[in-house]
Amino acid sequence: MGGLPGSPVGTGGSYGGLGAGYQGRISGLPYGDPKRPVLLGSGGGSYNGVPGSRGGGRIEIHAAGTVTINGAVNASGGIRGGSADGDGSGGSILIQANQIAGSGAIAADGGGSGVGVAGGGGRVALVAAAINPADFGNLRNISAFAGHCQFDDLRASAGTVCLRAGAQTQGDLYID
Repeated sequence: MGGLPGSPVGTGGSYGGLGAGYQGRISGLPYGDPKRPVLLGSGGGSYNGVPGSRGGGRIEIHAAGTVTINGAVNASGGIRGGSADGDGSGGSILIQANQIAGSGAIAADGGGSGVGVAGGGGRVALVAAAINPADFGNLRNISAFAGHCQFDDLRASAGTVCLRAGAQTQGDLYID
């Protein structure tokens, strides 16, 4: 990405939440706007010459009518299979419509391969005149979870989910 520095050695990527760290290492700071997530997730740091994984992507959906999601919208961070190399953070998902509905899943989770160092959660924002709380598994299928890995001496943290419905100006912010 134009020579920008990545996550430090032995850490997971950060975006909405802080990436995990191995042996006291601290990942990059979280960044971006929880109400308007439009940035890419960060890749994880390398370890012993093994590169970290990619950060999550960016998804934006703008519609005048109803957006119905019965499948999956996923901008989760990548995972690695090495020792203490870092997994990527979750990316960003922004959906703006008159109504958002469905039984599917929306995820911007941090990478968590079981080995390596986990990525922090990404950012999700849904902005609509109406969001039915019975949709998306009673809203439980909307996530920006942190990953979990074997070498997480310092644990990764969750990203953000912002739901703004009707006349709300700020919305409801969830960090889980």
